[in-house]
Amino acid sequence: MREKRTYVPTTPQVILVLLILSLCLNVYLLVSPALETGGEPGLSLQELQEIREAGVYGPDDVEIVEGSLFISAAGVKLQNAVINGDLILTSAIGDGSVELSRVTVRDSAMVEGGGEDTVVFEDAVIGHLLINRADGKVRVVLKGKTVVEKITIKGAASLSAERLSEEGQIGELNIETAAAVELEGVYDLVNLAAAKARVTLVGGRVEKLAVGAAAEEACIAVNEGAVVELLAAGAPLSLESRGEVGEVTVAEPGLFKFAGNVEKITAGGRGIFLEFAEGSTETVVVKASEGTVMIHLAKEAVVKLIRLDGAAGITGEGSLERVVINCAGTTIERKPGAVELAEGVEVEIAGEKVIKEKPKQISSVSISAISNRVIGPGESTTISLAVSPGDAKIMASSNNASVAAVSLSGKSLTIKGGNSGTATITVRVSKQDYNSASRTFKVTVDPVKDFKIGDSSLTPGKKVVTVTLRCADPQNYTVTVAGISLNYYPDKKAFGGEVPENDAKRGNVRVARR
Repeated sequence: MREKRTYVPTTPQVILVLLILSLCLNVYLLVSPALETGGEPGLSLQELQEIREAGVYGPDDVEIVEGSLFISAAGVKLQNAVINGDLILTSAIGDGSVELSRVTVRDSAMVEGGGEDTVVFEDAVIGHLLINRADGKVRVVLKGKTVVEKITIKGAASLSAERLSEEGQIGELNIETAAAVELEGVYDLVNLAAAKARVTLVGGRVEKLAVGAAAEEACIAVNEGAVVELLAAGAPLSLESRGEVGEVTVAEPGLFKFAGNVEKITAGGRGIFLEFAEGSTETVVVKASEGTVMIHLAKEAVVKLIRLDGAAGITGEGSLERVVINCAGTTIERKPGAVELAEGVEVEIAGEKVIKEKPKQISSVSISAISNRVIGPGESTTISLAVSPGDAKIMASSNNASVAAVSLSGKSLTIKGGNSGTATITVRVSKQDYNSASRTFKVTVDPVKDFKIGDSSLTPGKKVVTVTLRCADPQNYTVTVAGISLNYYPDKKAFGGEVPENDAKRGNVRVARR
């Protein structure tokens, strides 16, 4: 039987193993950063300047890069960087994707590469985002709290901002390419500045879409569910709306084509042609101008209302439900459902002249104002009436003849007082083919002309009162104050006497015929 032996390494062997393990550890620590990020080991973003391999770049906190940084590989994620210069995503990215998270670019972020797999900016801050892929279409997505002061699109692109948070923000968006551009999300202002620009609002809302003078023959599509609040058409264009377009304004000459749904179109000026294909338009307004706006309705077109404050020529087999015409010079090839013409305006509808005559002006008679009167019982007063035309018929009436009776003689109105009180007198003037006129005034019959209280009295606690009447024969009346009869003094044609001081009031006077 063989004796079992235990192997014990010698000291030199142990030292050799430890040296090998130490060398392997150092190699791992040196290589591991490159394995994690895909970049050159130990280099900062500032030192790299250009990222050429896929991987995650950027520290856990923040790194500041002075100057520009280039990304020339797909599959790159750049994070936590402040670039005091430009960030250039080069064409070397091809159709791949790039993700930028918590990146601030002081100058411009230029997207020259990337494909349908998207270039994503999340929680980024960009001064100017320039999208310009020369040889294909790139999709750019803005997410989270991303803020972009200005965006310029110079090549085929799809731009999505629908995943921005409430803190996210986009400034002005300029489209300077004839290549197809798709938009999603909410934009305050979108400017079209290239001839034959092609823009599709896939979803979301644009507050104002401005088509500049250089963007002739632009093609704009608004998909179902998308909204354009205002389209300012500064050049001829085509609009196809399956979504909602609030208002379109047209002020430049040229051909403007509309299909789909539009709430309102306002146009005015020389050389403007509006062409409506299949779809429904709520209102078209032609503003007053020196020119004539031409409007053509294709067979499937429906316009619910056209208001013409300026001249227009309307042709085609489409449906025009109602037209309001406020100026001359308009021709309409087919009869609308309803026509409202302003007075004195002549137009041509379905080959016939149509005019709404102004109504005959009707003059009105007039009568001068008449002031209120106060007379005594049995008294009469005469009023001369000023009436135009002079041969107008005059009638007069009293609502209480027992107080004031009226009579007419030519243009003289006589009023005779009766019982105490107030009556309303109405004078009416009329003439055939004239508007009539009337005047009303009040006549008060009050027998008391004057009531005076003397400064002194022979009897303590009493006052001397004097009452003068409005009547030609005062001696035929009796006057009492608080039930106390007053004496008649023929020389003064007045009544007088003493009454208790507290009763010496005009309201206590009573007059009666004997």
